[in-house]
Amino acid sequence: MNIGIDIDDTICNTYETTLPYLKNYMENKLGIQFKMDLSSMVDYYNLASRFNITREEDMAFWDDYFVKIAEEVKPKENAVEVIRKLKEEGHNIYLVTARFTVPEIDIKGLTKQWLVNNGIVFDKLIINSHNKLEIAQKENIDLFFDDSIRNCSMLSEGNIETYMYSTEYNEIYKSDKVKRVSSWDEFYRCIKEEK
Repeated sequence: MNIGIDIDDTICNTYETTLPYLKNYMENKLGIQFKMDLSSMVDYYNLASRFNITREEDMAFWDDYFVKIAEEVKPKENAVEVIRKLKEEGHNIYLVTARFTVPEIDIKGLTKQWLVNNGIVFDKLIINSHNKLEIAQKENIDLFFDDSIRNCSMLSEGNIETYMYSTEYNEIYKSDKVKRVSSWDEFYRCIKEEK
């Protein structure tokens, strides 16, 4: 089976790692009180729409902090072990991320190094993919695991078996086509039960 897996906030805790940097940036660089509103977070990486800042201020945050966040972030509990187990069982692992390009930074190299450093096995790494359904269809991905409302909705509507990693920022999303899981162990159990 070909399994597609998102990286940020599915394999690793990017959201939690980003928050202290974002708070510091908002309060100390922009002079804006940092306040989270989880009720409308369809794309929580789009800071301009979430915090009423300019697109330039949004991009400046990522230019300043993306590398620190990407290097510092840790894998979620049992993510490494479950991915390794799936690979050992003969599944193909496609890591598909919407990580965007940052001037003068080799995002693919940085991501690949982080994966290697953390012992995460994979067959293919696809970077800067903003249409994961298109990638899933092109790569013949049977099943996809992601945390994003936008991605899970798109993938499930495209008839890709979709699992959503449950978080506080995606709990507003409801769909009979998307299976929610709250841990990597639960994700693995679901796959074993259904196959």
